[in-house]
Amino acid sequence: MNITTFWNKNRQWIIEFVKYGITAGIATLCDWGSYYIFYDKLKINYLIAACFSFVIWFTVNYILSVIFVFKESKYKRSKEFFLVLVTSLIGLGINMICLYILVDLFFFIPIIAKMIATAVCMIWNFIMRKLFVFK
Repeated sequence: MNITTFWNKNRQWIIEFVKYGITAGIATLCDWGSYYIFYDKLKINYLIAACFSFVIWFTVNYILSVIFVFKESKYKRSKEFFLVLVTSLIGLGINMICLYILVDLFFFIPIIAKMIATAVCMIWNFIMRKLFVFK
């Protein structure tokens, strides 16, 4: 398969993934910034800080995703929100497991572990939203 065929076949997914990457990047900066404040400045446990920063990330990410990335949903807005919340909460679980493994078992610095866990969750969130929530 040449690049033109690949582009034509996957164009919509590629464009949405790039848009989602930008949106997720903005939300991730909010997530990491708030995580840093909760963990480093307020001295909250790294796992609890991750939960608090998740709320900020989720809010920013959902709003930006609806406005800029996934404009059409398969569902009414309330069901869409619920499905995004559920998939994101599963993503939070993945994030927490990654953090625990990286910090407690492999002795990573928590903010570095947070960055790695975020990358894993970004892929999870995009795929789940694309396949199960939005058209």
